[in-house]
Amino acid sequence: MKLSVLLLERSGAWRSIGLAAVSTTALLPVLPLLAGIFHVPAREIYTQAADFLPLAAKSIASSSAGAIIALALGLAAGILHSFYLFRGAALFRFIFLIPVMMPPLLWASGLKNLHTMFGSHVPGISVFYLFQGETGMAFITLMITFPIVMLATMSACSVVSNGQRDAARLSGGEAGLFRLSALFAMPAAGVAAFLGACLMLSCPGPGLALGAKTAVSEILVSFSAFYNQNLAALQCVLLSGAILLIAALIMKFTGKRPAEILAVNASGTGLRFHPVMSPTALAFNTCCALMLVFLPLWGLLMPALAAPDLNLIGQTLSRTLSNTIIYAAGAAAVAVMLGTLAAFFMGKSTLHRNAGAAVMLVVFSLPSALTSLGVLAAGAQAPAWTDFLFRSQAAVCIAQGIRLFPIPALLVSRFLGSMPASWSWAAEIHGISLLRFIKKIAGPMLLRPVVTGFVVVFLLAEADVGTVLLLHPPGAQNLPLAIFTIMANAPRALIAQLGATCLLLTLLLMWVAGIIWSRENR
Repeated sequence: MKLSVLLLERSGAWRSIGLAAVSTTALLPVLPLLAGIFHVPAREIYTQAADFLPLAAKSIASSSAGAIIALALGLAAGILHSFYLFRGAALFRFIFLIPVMMPPLLWASGLKNLHTMFGSHVPGISVFYLFQGETGMAFITLMITFPIVMLATMSACSVVSNGQRDAARLSGGEAGLFRLSALFAMPAAGVAAFLGACLMLSCPGPGLALGAKTAVSEILVSFSAFYNQNLAALQCVLLSGAILLIAALIMKFTGKRPAEILAVNASGTGLRFHPVMSPTALAFNTCCALMLVFLPLWGLLMPALAAPDLNLIGQTLSRTLSNTIIYAAGAAAVAVMLGTLAAFFMGKSTLHRNAGAAVMLVVFSLPSALTSLGVLAAGAQAPAWTDFLFRSQAAVCIAQGIRLFPIPALLVSRFLGSMPASWSWAAEIHGISLLRFIKKIAGPMLLRPVVTGFVVVFLLAEADVGTVLLLHPPGAQNLPLAIFTIMANAPRALIAQLGATCLLLTLLLMWVAGIIWSRENR
């Protein structure tokens, strides 16, 4: 019995069941963690909540401040990129993505170098004085969130037709077009700002480098220093609860439009040159690139000009590079498998795409420590024959892949949502089976978003510290974790030279992803 190609077009309860199954798989590591909390006395829960929640609120506040500024700047940049022609637009987009793909602790190191060299001389006057503590954390959140908001805005604006743009220009000029586009793209941009803030809340490295005590660093201290897994689990659940509350408010804000965070088909954008707005777009993007990328990059790489200790750098790379690649590639493979499956169950139905987008938002917003501690709790109770799964490099790959699978899910869903229904009907009329249709037609096209999702997850997983710190087997560090562990005592030049190595690897992989993405949109 052959499967009908029309299965790709049909809706039904089986899609809801499949999407629920994938969502349950993603949230499964959390269940052992929740079970352990029930063993904590109620008085201790109250005491720990009273101590931890102010710290969590402080971390959320600093991340929110950076995300709000990124929302304003990214919304403006996304509209300018969507409607106006200006020199170097593609290059600017590439440059803005560099902070997202690099370990945040390296950017924190760059800000710390800038503060050390310039900020301490005239405190209260020099802007470099702000590159420490909570304000430094907010600045890194701004760096990471800005490009995410910009791309989400471009995705939302890509569905605006040329006729709608011309009508907005006739009624209010370029200012009217800008205002109406900002209102239209605000839900998607708000979700993107929230996701960028979540990325920073899950990362312990910047707080250590900038001297800021954060909620995620306190969780790691509870687990690594006090060996109190129940306390770490409780703190992680409290932080997750606060984040999910904000996520619920974000979903309420988006109303019936959460599927706008899905990347839509941006064909025929209708870019045009404007004598005022095009130079404005160039100047605005230049200022953002200088402040949000090149300034921190200067602070990171300037100490690297010292004579390198090639022997020590070579030892660090030989010890960590293979683990870095294994963790990132394994996480990308897990994320692609789960993401493709989730995208298939989301299909083209508005109901299932909205539900899928909401699930992706919840999964991605959960702190990485929550999934990692859940895997640790499950591994502690698992029999010895499961060591290959819970007490090996596979545990890191699974935990990272589960958290990052929304990225390939949204990319694949973009392809499936834009695939014409006439293809399926033509294949059905000619008696082509579903498997043959996927192999000959959908498969080759599906390969592009899958490979793009693989590369993006690879880059994000390669920059991860928190998950690897909790789950890596003894002696199996990745490169960012090795930098994290020596950052407090190693010379600044060594940190900068290792950071330069990370930058070169990141740029190479981003270049490959850019080639794939450009070919997909031809």
